[in-house]
Amino acid sequence: MRRFPAIVFFLAASAAITGRFSPFLRADEPTDYLRKEPTAHDRIYTFEHGILPGWVHKSNGAFYDDLAQGQTGQLVKAGAQVVGDDFAAGIKVRKIDDPAGFLITFPQPKDMTECYFAAVLKNGEQYRYVTLELTEDLLNDGTKTCLCEWSPEGDHLNFGPRKFADEANFIAELKERAGDKSPPAPAAVTSPAGP
Repeated sequence: MRRFPAIVFFLAASAAITGRFSPFLRADEPTDYLRKEPTAHDRIYTFEHGILPGWVHKSNGAFYDDLAQGQTGQLVKAGAQVVGDDFAAGIKVRKIDDPAGFLITFPQPKDMTECYFAAVLKNGEQYRYVTLELTEDLLNDGTKTCLCEWSPEGDHLNFGPRKFADEANFIAELKERAGDKSPPAPAAVTSPAGP
């Protein structure tokens, strides 16, 4: 089993997402926020939106290969280290056939942007990390989630609201998009704003 240093990705993801390790801070700027303890939501966000897509896109296929061999121990261990034991105990991983890849089920999300599911897919030599994220129903139209993807460059691709939060509909949507060599045009592309 190849190892992915969780702490390295945690620190890199934290830096990218929160800017807390910014080399651009001046000595005269207030830095109290640097000492603030991350919330449970911050930790979940970092794990689901920083560490995991980092492993998918930057491990040269090692993360995918480990999942293919049923080796999920490091994934669960990282979840425990970053978020906590209860969160890690709720992570489930299973192989899916159409589209070919792996479905990661997370504990029930509580806050916006936390994931119900993530899919790790392989398309030729490219890997994809697609998520179904909790959102608010701002228009009172039954919206429950957003379908999103993290690109290899670290962009957050938002494919818009969905009115489902179940595995079957998520997999059906993945199947619909499986043949795409690259993801279809998202409704929005954003740089991660953080938790």
